[in-house]
Amino acid sequence: MGKHHYKISSDIPTATSLEELASELSCSNDIVITHMKRFVKQNTQPEAAPVLITILGTTLPEYVKIWFIHQRINLFIDRPRTCNKCFSFFHATRTCTLNSTCHQCGQIHASTCQGPIHCINCKGNHSALDKNCPHYIKEIKVFKYKARHYVTTGEARRILNQRPNTDLATIVKSNICNTDLENALTTKMEVLFQRMQEKIDQQMAAMLTMIEKTVDTLLQKLLQMFSCAESQSSSPNRKKVANKFHLVHMNISDLRKTIDKGGTTASS
Repeated sequence: MGKHHYKISSDIPTATSLEELASELSCSNDIVITHMKRFVKQNTQPEAAPVLITILGTTLPEYVKIWFIHQRINLFIDRPRTCNKCFSFFHATRTCTLNSTCHQCGQIHASTCQGPIHCINCKGNHSALDKNCPHYIKEIKVFKYKARHYVTTGEARRILNQRPNTDLATIVKSNICNTDLENALTTKMEVLFQRMQEKIDQQMAAMLTMIEKTVDTLLQKLLQMFSCAESQSSSPNRKKVANKFHLVHMNISDLRKTIDKGGTTASS
């Protein structure tokens, strides 16, 4: 069971908390959300912004329902990023242990670059920041494969580098047969079923509470009616009917306690 990242096309008000949005999406759609993030530029405070949601599963929904409105969502494909220190694609700047490198010539120097242009990644005659770099274009394919086949960046690189001429169906088939992947799928399925069971239990508890309140209200009104009638007449039949409603109320309460304890009731 993989994770898909989606971008909600319509802007969502930033005044709405991510917790509230996650609750609304989970209740109105048959999805399990594992992560959410807003697309807000640094040092800005927009009134609305797109939201990135991470969904557990392999189904690709086209729309999600938010506050009774169907919103289109798109599969989110991240863009390749380079380390701002050595300009490698394989790690983030905060984890880099290499010396600072010039993106123009690929050499280590503190002064203004005077050397020939040389890409440190593909060894071509262009800057390491050039979007036409063959290495950058290759990384775009890696991130597309990662998003569409719910694998990690490292797995996507390994698959595309190992079998560059193999058709996509063969790659996916051989990858699914991997034992480690099967174990990961089993674990994620167990997590999904557990969350579904928790949601069912919560809904059942809420339904029982609502039924109990409704029955209690009706019985109280009926008892009030028979109490008034009893005060106006001493008829034994009316007293008998009032006592029966009182017993029904007690039986409902006992049934609720039995259900809460997980027990069963025997028919009389």
